[in-house]
Amino acid sequence: MAGDDDSPGPLDAALLQESAEELYEDAPCGYLSTLPDGTIVRLNRTFEQWTGHSREALLGSRRLQDLLTAGGRIYHETHYAPLLQMQGRVREIAVEIVCADGRRLPVLLNSVLRRDADGTARVVRTTVFDASDRRRYERELLAARRRAERLQAHTALLAETGRELDETPSLRERVQRLADLLAPGFADHVTVVVGDDLAGQAGEAPPAGGAELRVPLRARGSVLGDLALARRAERGGFEPGDAEVVQDVADRAALALENARLYEQERTVARRLQESMLAGEIPSDPRCAIGTHYAPAVDTLQVGGDWYDAFWVDAGRVAIVVGDVVGRGLDAAAAMGQLRSAVRALAGARLGPAGVLEHLDAFVEHTEVARGATVAYAEVELAAGTMTFACAGHPPPVLLEPGDAPRLLWGGRSTPLGAFAGSAAARTQEELALPRGARLLLYTDGLVERRDQPIDDGIERLMEAFDRRRGAPVTALGEALTVDLLGDRHGDDDVCLLCLALGFPDGFEHTLPADARRLAALRADLRAWLESSGVGDDDREALVLACSEAAANAIEHGYRGTSGEVLVVAAAAAGEVTLTVHDDGTWRARGASGARGRGLAIVEHLVDEVTLERHGGTTVTMRRRLRKDAA
Repeated sequence: MAGDDDSPGPLDAALLQESAEELYEDAPCGYLSTLPDGTIVRLNRTFEQWTGHSREALLGSRRLQDLLTAGGRIYHETHYAPLLQMQGRVREIAVEIVCADGRRLPVLLNSVLRRDADGTARVVRTTVFDASDRRRYERELLAARRRAERLQAHTALLAETGRELDETPSLRERVQRLADLLAPGFADHVTVVVGDDLAGQAGEAPPAGGAELRVPLRARGSVLGDLALARRAERGGFEPGDAEVVQDVADRAALALENARLYEQERTVARRLQESMLAGEIPSDPRCAIGTHYAPAVDTLQVGGDWYDAFWVDAGRVAIVVGDVVGRGLDAAAAMGQLRSAVRALAGARLGPAGVLEHLDAFVEHTEVARGATVAYAEVELAAGTMTFACAGHPPPVLLEPGDAPRLLWGGRSTPLGAFAGSAAARTQEELALPRGARLLLYTDGLVERRDQPIDDGIERLMEAFDRRRGAPVTALGEALTVDLLGDRHGDDDVCLLCLALGFPDGFEHTLPADARRLAALRADLRAWLESSGVGDDDREALVLACSEAAANAIEHGYRGTSGEVLVVAAAAAGEVTLTVHDDGTWRARGASGARGRGLAIVEHLVDEVTLERHGGTTVTMRRRLRKDAA
């Protein structure tokens, strides 16, 4: 019966056919059928509507890959087509189709390769999904990721700025370090300006064009300066969030810069206080020269208890002293100032070094903070060339005599101030002769004492440096020795040095053994005397070389390996310097050896007049008229 027949009738079949066609044409995705080479042989209306490409323009004449962007076509060749051939299907291939109006439509392709029974590729059926919403999501996700990465980078930059600036000691170095942190990573050129005289720059030369960003450096309600950044045009401009980031960096940096400024300001105040307490007129006399140097500890702002002084006890007798009060701060500085005044007062009573120290013991009984202080005190009779000295627990003075190596003076030693309380023991002192040209060095333990090395090593290095710089001007010697031993950074203790050099008012005299190794000491001592006598650079070096040649000849050819001494005497008067080199050896004629003659030829070139006498040895007298560069 017709009513029992479940198969569709002709009308139902037509309706089903129409529904399938409509489903294909108006599906929510695009459909394509292509030959194995990509030629499009069928497409639905959805694809036409999405892309704007008509069937007439595509069927049989265009390939799927022809509709893709350049990058999509490359991907089609290198990935899509090979995978389709190998696997027979590919899924969610993300590409962009170029629409008829030039728009780019992001799509996902799912393709299946149909083959005949014999395995021959026959047709590729592809569904095309609009990925615009997905692309927007991916872009939003990427943007969110980039924002997170930027936030992480900016947080790291802030942390690095704080860490790097906190670890950089001085304000000037912090200014430059801030510029280095931002270029070239954040900007092509960075300028940091603080105040009127501090600036730091980093990166390449400021670009002529491009983007600029400038923010103030503010700390504790004050504007210290500004931070300026520039990027090249080809790099692109600054992003909206960059200004906020740079301002955060500037705020963090400004605090570090302000801290450094305050630190240096307080340190300057402390140093000026210390120096004002040390200030005093250094005795001036043609028979001696005195140089001083004070180097504050780097790691503290507090004033300390290290001090030096030099003053006249009476006509012709000069006193020199270096001391060290235990502790730091204003109490130690105040005790130092009281001790300094007490030493001057006691010295005026002509008690002698030991007597001065004994009375200082009584003084510290009423000045508790000064108890345990160490002092090295000496009085020098300039006319007689003698010195009396005493040390109360202080590092031993170093004496450098012409022609000899430096040596420590161990005489006149006793315990620090206040340690004699209730004891019957007396302070001791020692007297010794100081030859002309001798140098005496007093110093505090900060110069030689280090936590990580024995003090013996520091004293040995001081002796070597003092010997090496025996010809240095006395006024510059203290700073030079400090650099030699401590470098650019001092330890956690102040350093005081005082050097006294006995001059040569009536001339220069130096005796050296017949040993060529002692010529360096001769040259250094002669150079120092010539400088103190106002002889200019050119004349000084010519005379030093002439004297060295004459003395070397005396050692080598006068004594010829035997023992003996060479006497060098010099005098300056009426714009002329006279040098005399005498040896007691046996002089040999020029024919016996041409070497001595060659040495004299060099001397003759350096001075204006040379005479040679042979009476009980050999005496070479050299005279040079001082040129215009004489001081």
